[in-house]
Amino acid sequence: MSANDIFAVIASWASEDSRRGEHARKFLSNDGNDPKLQAKRFGMLSMYFDREAARIARRRLAAV
Repeated sequence: MSANDIFAVIASWASEDSRRGEHARKFLSNDGNDPKLQAKRFGMLSMYFDREAARIARRRLAAV
């Protein structure tokens, strides 16, 4: 997945009324203008990517 794809997914999450959406909005707005804080936010968002990938993998296995 390219960086552009990752940012597109994060941008799509920003419209959600959820904790994931809140993290995405703060990441995209660079709230606080702090590189360390942005790295932490990206780390949190990467956990959501991992969960989403696992969910997709489970669906594919169940369909077989």
